[in-house]
Amino acid sequence: FIEEEENIKIIQCKYFNKIEKEVGGNEIALFKGCLDWLRKPDEVKKLDLPRLYNLASIFSERWNEGIEVQLHFFAFGKFSSEATQERIVFNNSDLRERVQMYFHDIDDILKLYRSKLQEQNPLADEKYEFELTRGEYFMKKKKIPSIVATVKGKDLLNLYEKYSESLFERNIRYFRGARKESINAKIIDTVLDGNERKNFWYYNNGVSFVCQDFKVKDDVNPPILEVQGFQVINGCQTTVCLSHAKEREEKWESIPEEVQVIVRFIKAPLEDVDLITLYTNS
Repeated sequence: FIEEEENIKIIQCKYFNKIEKEVGGNEIALFKGCLDWLRKPDEVKKLDLPRLYNLASIFSERWNEGIEVQLHFFAFGKFSSEATQERIVFNNSDLRERVQMYFHDIDDILKLYRSKLQEQNPLADEKYEFELTRGEYFMKKKKIPSIVATVKGKDLLNLYEKYSESLFERNIRYFRGARKESINAKIIDTVLDGNERKNFWYYNNGVSFVCQDFKVKDDVNPPILEVQGFQVINGCQTTVCLSHAKEREEKWESIPEEVQVIVRFIKAPLEDVDLITLYTNS
């Protein structure tokens, strides 16, 4: 329920675990029925749902003023022919001058998401360099160029300290805090433990990025990985935990050299970024 000056938008979402599934006609019939409820706040009050009653009161008042209404149904799947027919009939009913219903299926959602991603890479023009160990990186040069490499934890920390949350615009998950016994706490403890930190590379899943471009300068020693337009898509927790570990040890200027992290940079076309982001976080 979104109240704006010129109209009210009512939004319904339906999530499917398979995008081939469809919203049926009955679900659309129920959705349009919300108008009857919202226009009768006294009936809603009997349900003892204060927030819904408040919304119904606002809606009823604005409805009587002649406000226009948009019904938006977002589905992480498709809409059946029955659902489409329900929408067509509704949009041509006696309310058509004031109320219209709109469908947004999985294809529409992905288009919106891709469009938003284009706007939301604040680091599109930024470049950063990592030191590599010669012979300890692997590049895939075919359909989607990628590189898997080992970098120093301190270099990853420097990246985070320079760009902060701007690194995570495309990351589905986010740092969830370092509660005792949580995975995050264990990551931090490994960095702090003088005997264990050398094993960080083995214990941790690493950090995955999408980027606009990367190149390896292997004519210098050590080799340099230069990346541009980078975004973390998986590994936000690892990155932020390095910062928290440094904060715990005030005498540290950075993370000890022994802490090494696996990184993966994927030079992905925009149409593939959303799926790569989704699956790396599954």
